[in-house]
Amino acid sequence: MEVVDALASLLETVHLGGSLYFRSELGAPWGMNVPASREAQFHVVRRGRCWLLPSDGSFDPHPLDAGDLVVLPHGSAHILVDDPATPPVPLADLLGCNVDVPADILPLSPTHLGGDGARTTLICGFFTFDTGDAHPLLDVLPAVLTLRGEGGRARRWLESSLDLIADVAVSDRPGAAALVNRLTEALFIQVLQAYLEEADPAGPSWLAGLRDARLARALGAIHGEPASDWSVGTLAAHAGMSRSAFSARFRELVGEPPLQYLTRWRMQVAANLLRAGELSVMEVAEAVGYGAEASFGKVFKRFLGVGP
Repeated sequence: MEVVDALASLLETVHLGGSLYFRSELGAPWGMNVPASREAQFHVVRRGRCWLLPSDGSFDPHPLDAGDLVVLPHGSAHILVDDPATPPVPLADLLGCNVDVPADILPLSPTHLGGDGARTTLICGFFTFDTGDAHPLLDVLPAVLTLRGEGGRARRWLESSLDLIADVAVSDRPGAAALVNRLTEALFIQVLQAYLEEADPAGPSWLAGLRDARLARALGAIHGEPASDWSVGTLAAHAGMSRSAFSARFRELVGEPPLQYLTRWRMQVAANLLRAGELSVMEVAEAVGYGAEASFGKVFKRFLGVGP
């Protein structure tokens, strides 16, 4: 539960959204060149197999089988093909529309493309992160995040989540768009949970910290209540550890001292509150635990490079 709470509080500062946008029945030979995007894109192979290839060498080729899910958290340009030797076609040409328009108006209904060979069924979608600055969530994710299927099928939670999102996305019920955003947020949390359980994060990060049940409790406390008067002692108590053991473990896994991470997180929360434009600078300062606007401004500039 601590991991879920920590992830949920982290996502609250990202303003996550997204949807499905493309369901396709593809016959070999086929290939699509997907341009770079500000959105994190994901692809699920519901039937058949294909390859995910880099457009710029930023990751290794990934063979994908039925049930596999891949997420490109940084929106890297990429290629999907039935075979690495198949020349890809620009996605805009393949769909016959402008892929620079908002992704939620691309065709969600099934699209039949390619030749008469082996069939592959793909479901594609996107996650949006409404943040203009570097964010601790995005910084530590790899160029490609892969979750393998089970017995040729997507994992049960993924199957049910995709089916529900697809049903809501094509409905004309009031509030459908807002519900899709909520469902997509839940899907992304599930993806991160699965990634946490299976992957070995490269180097220290908050993600590595979440894999430690004790540090996850402290990180959840920081994320959930940034304005609290936290100290190394109170955070160590949340983790059920001594001060010295907690500090050493936190630095080892997260990569910085606990109070420095706390301050960095406060500034990220403050940046999102300021961007929303609903609170004054002083109100934002108080919301993240500062009683004086001047001291808040100095710390904000030191961490983010600009004044509030």
